[in-house]
Amino acid sequence: MKPYPLNSTCYPYVCAWRWFIGDSASTTPAIPLSRAKPRHWFRTASYNRHVLTAEIVQTELKRYEHPLLKFSAETNPHGDAVLIIRLREPIEGVDDYRLVLHERDVGGSQFAWNLQRLLYDCMHDFIAEMFIRTPQSR
Repeated sequence: MKPYPLNSTCYPYVCAWRWFIGDSASTTPAIPLSRAKPRHWFRTASYNRHVLTAEIVQTELKRYEHPLLKFSAETNPHGDAVLIIRLREPIEGVDDYRLVLHERDVGGSQFAWNLQRLLYDCMHDFIAEMFIRTPQSR
């Protein structure tokens, strides 16, 4: 098997890791050493990174507390993290609010801010969906 060429079509993090692990075919790093290690290098490990993604979301959600709502995260069958918003005191006929967060959403450097924006938007949608009747309903 031929090694991957180090050119502009090569994914930079893959090339950088090949250089770090001492692949004899790659004698120069694909990107500068200051940027060679991905920002979230822990998700490139061989263990189940999807469970880790849900744990990252859950850890960030622990920073939020609301008197009416509870926040949690779990992994769906496809391996994506699912943000769950539910009432502290369940009401009949009100379902949980679920939002799928893909790994690329969790991996960004602005994840904490993006999660806060998403959380506020989802809370607004969740409360608005609880209307039983509106002037527009028939």
